[in-house]
Amino acid sequence: MNKGLDQLYTARATARARLDYATQAVERAQRIETDALARVDTLTVQVATVESEQATALACQIAQGGPSSELPTPMDAGLVSALDLAKSDLSIKHRALASLQSAQAEGQVALAVAERAVISAVDEYLAAEIIARAKYVADLLDEARRLGIALKYFAVAAGVNATGIIPVSTLRVLDRLSVPLIDALEIPINMAQLGDVAAFREWTARRAAMIDGEPEPKAA
Repeated sequence: MNKGLDQLYTARATARARLDYATQAVERAQRIETDALARVDTLTVQVATVESEQATALACQIAQGGPSSELPTPMDAGLVSALDLAKSDLSIKHRALASLQSAQAEGQVALAVAERAVISAVDEYLAAEIIARAKYVADLLDEARRLGIALKYFAVAAGVNATGIIPVSTLRVLDRLSVPLIDALEIPINMAQLGDVAAFREWTARRAAMIDGEPEPKAA
């Protein structure tokens, strides 16, 4: 391939590995937060149950003439404290998860950038190949034109000044100089309408393989 593409493949692989690590961290943090949330929910239900029971008991006491309004309503301080601690713990774990999700989002952006860089480089590489092919054909056409003109003018001179010098096969070549290089009558209908589909499919498969980072087969 080329050194530039190899470097981009390496950068993409690094970005993908970092994103995988960040994603795994987010998944672990989500499980931890879920456990913390379940703990808060459990304690919240317990506190609500105790409050409901105490409210019922207090209502009965008030209905029976007591207690004094100055008396505080008894409450399980340990349970309330546990709930407060659980809520604080949940808040911390939620913030940790948010931080990890932010890192994951940055990793997704970095991977997308690396992926686009690979695709752009592959397309540039293949475009350069197409340009090189076209230049090669253009050079051949220029050389054929130069040689053809020289042969044609020689044949004209030979025909004016002598006879039987130019072979029939050469005259056929000279006739081809006067018609389009690609004769439309010789092109199969499917090629004229659709082009070389098989060659293009092979090219697109090669492009996809290059984007994936697969090594190209070496010529035997």
